[in-house]
Amino acid sequence: MREKIIYANVNWFTVSEEQYFNDIPNTLKSAKALWDENGSQNNSKICNILNDLITCNFLAENISGWENYFVNIDYGEFKAEKVTVLGVDFSDHTLPSIRAEAWIKVQLKEGISDEQLDEWIETEWGLVSGIMWSWDLPNENDLDLFMEENKGVEAVWVEKVS
Repeated sequence: MREKIIYANVNWFTVSEEQYFNDIPNTLKSAKALWDENGSQNNSKICNILNDLITCNFLAENISGWENYFVNIDYGEFKAEKVTVLGVDFSDHTLPSIRAEAWIKVQLKEGISDEQLDEWIETEWGLVSGIMWSWDLPNENDLDLFMEENKGVEAVWVEKVS
């Protein structure tokens, strides 16, 4: 089994059901307080606080024929090994808009070459069609906190996790 790494980034994603929150986590409250105090000067602190609340997955099952290329671990869902929040904006919502990057390791089936993989993925709208960003908040399992809107998503193969 061979492994490849996807680098993904998103510019300012938002979610649809954030207005239904029952219990805002303390980490989110502290990030909001720093934002209210002086968001631009506290950006790196706020991003560090929110790093563990943001997830990124590669959902291979969103792409036709995925099972011919990827090892079927967790039904074709691969979770990011590393997520870094780069920017936050609390201006409009309870959950801020997020700008972030992630590295996702995927396992390829034996005998799949880089050329075969690239050729197939380009016919299927590229890697970005399998990327999904979301919030991972405690006690909010019944809400859809997956990315609804964004100002751009990118996904490419890279050699290593940075």
